Amino acid sequence: MAGAGVTATSARATLPVLHALLDEARRKDFASGVLGVRARPEWPSAPTFTHADVPVRVVPCVSALAVREALLERVRDQWLVVLTDRPDDDLGAGVLSHLVWQRLRTPDPWDAVRLRFAATGVDPSLTASADHREIAIGLLVASPSSGWPPAPGGVLTRDHALGAVAATHLGLTDPVVDATSVLAWTADPAVVARVADLRALAGDALTGTVLDWAAGRAGAAGQALRHLLRAGEARDAVPLGLVAGLLGDAQDSAAGEAAARAAEATHRTSEARQPTPKATRPAPEAMQVAREALIRLEPRLGGAAPASAVLRSWAGESSAVIAGMLQDPGSRANAEALLARADELLTGARAAGLADGSDLLPSGLTRRFASLAGALRVALTSTAPENANPDLPQITDAALANIEQAWTLVATHRLAEADARTPAFHSAVRLARWLAANSAVGRTTLRALFDRHGDSDAWVDSAVNDAAPGASDPDLGAGLAAVLAAVRARRGAHDLAFGAALAAHTSDDPAAVSGGHGGVRHLEELLPDVVVPLARSAPVLLLILDGMSAG
Repeated sequence: MAGAGVTATSARATLPVLHALLDEARRKDFASGVLGVRARPEWPSAPTFTHADVPVRVVPCVSALAVREALLERVRDQWLVVLTDRPDDDLGAGVLSHLVWQRLRTPDPWDAVRLRFAATGVDPSLTASADHREIAIGLLVASPSSGWPPAPGGVLTRDHALGAVAATHLGLTDPVVDATSVLAWTADPAVVARVADLRALAGDALTGTVLDWAAGRAGAAGQALRHLLRAGEARDAVPLGLVAGLLGDAQDSAAGEAAARAAEATHRTSEARQPTPKATRPAPEAMQVAREALIRLEPRLGGAAPASAVLRSWAGESSAVIAGMLQDPGSRANAEALLARADELLTGARAAGLADGSDLLPSGLTRRFASLAGALRVALTSTAPENANPDLPQITDAALANIEQAWTLVATHRLAEADARTPAFHSAVRLARWLAANSAVGRTTLRALFDRHGDSDAWVDSAVNDAAPGASDPDLGAGLAAVLAAVRARRGAHDLAFGAALAAHTSDDPAAVSGGHGGVRHLEELLPDVVVPLARSAPVLLLILDGMSAG
C-alpha cells in the first residue's frame, strides 16, 4: 500500500517521450543537466542511451533519498533523467532546484507530438480514443529523421497527423486521398509489407488508427475496406470490389428482369400465351446465385454485405484503378495478378457462372468467347438443306445477329485487345458475315471470277489464315472449326469454278476466238505491253513475287 504523500499515477515514461523532452530542453539551450519526470519509477529499457551525441542515464527513484543519491552520482556534461512518483513537497526545493525548469515534467506524449509537428494545439479528435497515449507514442517513434511536416494553421488535425504517417511509412502519397487513391494504394504489391513494418515500428494503436483513417477516406466502401486493412488483406480490396460489384449487379438485374416479366404476365389476358417456366427461370436463378455468393463473402466484408449502391460505387472505383494499371506497361502484370485473384474469389464464392457479366475478369472473357463459339456452331449447324449450294447464304439473319451480339460482348471486354484468342475469333466473325451473304456472280467468265477474288475471296483467304490457328480449348476450337469448314466448302467451289473458266479461256486462242482477252492480261504480255513502254520514258523496277501459295 502506498505510504503517506505518495502520488498515485498511471503515467509511464517511454523512450520517445524522453527524447521529446530532451529535444525541448535543447531548444531552451540546455545542453545537459537533470531532467525530472513524474512517472512510475520503473524503466525496463537500457539504463543509458545517447541523445544528440550526449550520453543519457535514466534512474528510477522510489524515494526522495534515491533522487538525492542519483544527483550525487550525476556525471557533468551528461544528461540524468530521474523517474519518480514522489510529490514536490517530499522532494523539497533543494532537489527541485537541480532540475531543468526546477520542476518535474509529466510525460505527456501529446505535448511532445505537438512540438514535433510545430503546432500550437492538438485537435481533440486525436486524443478522444482510449488508446490515445499509445497513438501519440507511435507518432513520436515513427517520426522521420527530417521531422514531421508542420501542422498548417498551427493546429495538429487528425487528417494532417495520420496523413503524414500514411505518406511517410505506407506509401499513400497522393495529394488527394479519396476512394480511388486508397484503392490504388492497396493494389501496390508492397502494401502488406509496409503495414507490417509500421506495426513493428510504431505499434498496433497507431497502425490501426492510420488504417481506419485511410479506409474512412474511401467513401461508401470504407467499412468493408477497414476490415480488409485490419486483417492484413489490403491486396484483396480491388479484386473483392470487382467481385462484390458484379454480384450486386447480377442480383439487382435478375430481380429487375423477374419483376418485369411478372408485370408483363399480370397484364396479359387469360387467353394470352403464358411464359414457360424455362423462360422465367434464369433471372431468379442468377439472383439466387448472386445472393448466396454475397453471403459467403460476408466474412471478408466484415459483416453483412453492403447495400447495392455501395457495391456499385466500390466496383466502379476498383474498375477505374484496374483500367489505369492496364494502360501502364509497368503495372499491367500487377493488374493481371489482381484480376486473377478476383477470379479466385468469385470461384470461391461459387458464382463463377456470373463472370461473363464482367468487362474485366479473365474468366468473363473466356465465357464470352465460349458464347461466341456456341453462336458460330449453332449458326452453321442450323443451315437449311436448300442452302447446299455454297454460294447461297449459309447463315440466317437471326443467327448472324446472335453472332454479332456475342462478338460485341467479346470486343467490349477490357482484356480482349491483348488476348491471343481475339484475332482468330475476329476473323471468324468476318467470315461469318461473308457466309451470311450471297457470293454468286452474275457471269462465270474468267474476268468475273477474277473480280470476285479481288473483291472478297482474297481477304477471305487472309482471314482463314488468322482463324486457322484456332484455340486450345476444344469447345472454342469447335466454333472456329465450324466456320472454317463452311468457308473451305465455299472457297473450294470458287476454285473449281475458276479452274473451269481458266480451262475454257486457254483451250483456244482467246484473241482469235473473241478478238481480245476479255479484260484478262496474260503474263507473257507483261513485258512488251507494260514494262517496255514504261521503260522508254522512265526507269522501271520489276518485282517478281511468288504468289503460288495464295488462291
